[in-house]
Amino acid sequence: MMFKTLFTEEGIETIKALGQAITSSEDRVDLADNIINAYEAGTGAVPLFQALLEAEIKSTEDPRVIFRGNSLGTKALDLYMKLVGSHYLSFVLGPFISQVYALKKNCEVDPSQVDSGEDVKKNEARLLTLIQQVLDAIFKSVELCPTSLRCIFKHIQLTVKEKFPDDDKVRYSAVSGFIFLRFFCAAILSPKLFNLAPDHPE
Repeated sequence: MMFKTLFTEEGIETIKALGQAITSSEDRVDLADNIINAYEAGTGAVPLFQALLEAEIKSTEDPRVIFRGNSLGTKALDLYMKLVGSHYLSFVLGPFISQVYALKKNCEVDPSQVDSGEDVKKNEARLLTLIQQVLDAIFKSVELCPTSLRCIFKHIQLTVKEKFPDDDKVRYSAVSGFIFLRFFCAAILSPKLFNLAPDHPE
């Protein structure tokens, strides 16, 4: 009976309260992991995320700081994106990561970080080419993004638009903060942690 209560409005309110009461980042991750597993085994996690993230949006007064902290909602969605998006991520970024590892070319553009005699302009051109390749791969993969993630992102966008009707950009930045910064960019910077490479890049 207690397990069934978890999937009701009362259960979600209890989860919200727990998320606010827990101050340790590690404990918050543990709670997020447990509730995701429970919801995925039950009714599915989408309604949970919609409730958690909607509450966070509505309690935020400055659109510039939406989802900037490590709340229960953001921690949980980080874990959930890795859980349900791993095959999608591998399909989109796997070939790109393999290409970069095989290339073995420097893309450093900070003059203070390159070896003597190295051409920073060539590095910059190489980096821009790689960026365009990965962006093309991401933009072409929209229809392959897991349905549950698309539902969550759509709800975020609609809720943000309702909360901040005069800000035309925040409904995009709120979603891109997850899908780009916490998912694609995180995987590119640390491909081993996302099972995209056997070791960390040099």
